[in-house]
Amino acid sequence: MRSGFAAVVGVPNVGKSSLINALVGHKINIVSPRPQTTRDRIRAVAHWKDLDAQVVFLDTPGLFQPKMALDHYMVANAEGAVEGTELVLFLVDARVGFGPKDKKAWEKIKGARGKIMIIINKADLAVNKNELLVLMDTLRKETGITDLIPVSALKGDKIDYLRRVMVEHLPEGPPYFPEDMLTDKDKQYMIEEMVRETIIYHVFEELPYSVAILAEEMDEKYIRIAIICERESQKGILIGKQGSMIRLIGEESRKKIETFLGRRVFLDVVVKVIKNWRKDSRALKRLGYYG
Repeated sequence: MRSGFAAVVGVPNVGKSSLINALVGHKINIVSPRPQTTRDRIRAVAHWKDLDAQVVFLDTPGLFQPKMALDHYMVANAEGAVEGTELVLFLVDARVGFGPKDKKAWEKIKGARGKIMIIINKADLAVNKNELLVLMDTLRKETGITDLIPVSALKGDKIDYLRRVMVEHLPEGPPYFPEDMLTDKDKQYMIEEMVRETIIYHVFEELPYSVAILAEEMDEKYIRIAIICERESQKGILIGKQGSMIRLIGEESRKKIETFLGRRVFLDVVVKVIKNWRKDSRALKRLGYYG
């Protein structure tokens, strides 16, 4: 058997979470067209019985220029993920190419000790095959990496090929996690992320990064969720006219949670204001960041 760890890195919105979900075969992480959706380093476990291999993926926040306390936490998580992994998958968006932000991100991880592979995601959306070949040639010249694999995480194109190439670079060893384990995150974290995903879908334009989720109480039948925002005006947006938005968020989140848990639950959702929580390291710790 072969086993090991693989860090998935790149700038925001290149499809890191989508790629991991495709490789694992289950939805582990939030998938959104919005950048900087992933805030934590998430371990997702792929059990590839057909290849006699287990891969532990580290899904990271995108590499970008941090501005506030939460940003620094996210970028530190991303940069730290490459340490000690056997594989580093550096993602590039086929539509965007190897731009200035990608080059800055590359500088941060190019010294990784693990095997680096460049994954060109959204290859199906490239204008034409020639454009893709030009991008691959550019990447070879600028990075020195020869393992370049174009894929489409959402459509599943070349995912099987990528799996086989990855396994070739893994050492022989025992599995790190049992067969029934898909992530090291607990149920509370997964439930909080389901609520955050729902909010991102409905009110991202108004509240792009100002929301955190905290499960204040959980038992077999009852879950109390606090949506944390930074200003009273944001609280009004989350509640909506006559409570319409908070009801919608609650109903959609409850359905996701019930599917995840396999049972009916009562979901109680409240909105609370913690002024400028993203800039406050103490507030970040209370909300589960920085361990």
